[in-house]
Amino acid sequence: MPEFEAIDWHKTSPEDIQKRLKVDSARGLSSGDAEERLKEHGMNRISPLPNPWFWKIMGYLFKGFGSILFVGGILVFISWRPLGDPNPAVANLALGIVLVAVFIIQAAFNAYQDWSSSRVMHSITALLPESCHLIRGGAQIEVSATEIVPGDILLLKAGNKIPADVRYLQISHDMTVDRAVLTGDCSLCHPPDFWRTSTNHHGLRLGESKPIKSTTESTDDNYLETRCIGLQGTYCVSGSATGIVLATGDSTVFGQIAKLAGEPKTTLTTIEKDILRFVLLIFAIMVTWIVILASVWYVDFLFPLTRLKMANDGILGADGFAKSIPTGSACRLSS
Repeated sequence: MPEFEAIDWHKTSPEDIQKRLKVDSARGLSSGDAEERLKEHGMNRISPLPNPWFWKIMGYLFKGFGSILFVGGILVFISWRPLGDPNPAVANLALGIVLVAVFIIQAAFNAYQDWSSSRVMHSITALLPESCHLIRGGAQIEVSATEIVPGDILLLKAGNKIPADVRYLQISHDMTVDRAVLTGDCSLCHPPDFWRTSTNHHGLRLGESKPIKSTTESTDDNYLETRCIGLQGTYCVSGSATGIVLATGDSTVFGQIAKLAGEPKTTLTTIEKDILRFVLLIFAIMVTWIVILASVWYVDFLFPLTRLKMANDGILGADGFAKSIPTGSACRLSS
């Protein structure tokens, strides 16, 4: 992700970070500095994702094969009536009802998938802590997690959820962090009994991730992989640490991932391109059949006199030809 490649907090020494953020790790921010930074950076919460309901519903209904089912259902009903008059086929009516039912079912399935994804995102957001301990003005205080700002000196211990992205300044020898919330935790989609009885090749119960030992020095050039950074939403399994807050709210790794997930896509994936080509092919075939059926119906029902005249002309022509044959010619020809 290009947004993370430019971040160099993990490559900067703790002393330089304190200078950049204008804070002393021993005293922390003053109350006045904290208020000013809170106005500048905003509350430490993830902004709600845009929710364009109209386009969402249109996507549920017509995305993928939904448009084919919709147009196909209309064509089948047209074939039933008026094209099927005066004796409409019941089979066409039944097929139209089936297509409409499948169209509604696939739309409901798409809506359920989107609802499930949004529920998981909301549940992950709810994992953020309600309060945290800081050093401000040289004293340890407890504040709401939504009120911390970049430059705050954060105190962590076993059992705490990390409320923002932090750079570790001091850690205990047994400091470990669980990053399952960012690396993927399947316990969100299986019942608890499944995880209590199933293990992976590491000997961990499924749904658990192996805790990562933290350090004060960078272990990786990748900001997301280095162990000197504590990421928002992750969990302190053991030990204790003191860290300096680097980013809050939408500026955190978790906030940027949520933003990327909620942004409308500007390009189609490979499978979406293949589906679109197939849909266009089927649509072209359907349009061709519409033109053919409409032409037949137009000729068949709007020009009955023309058909009758053509039939009469044919009969009269045959009768005139028969009369023009001399009497007895047919017998001579047969002999």
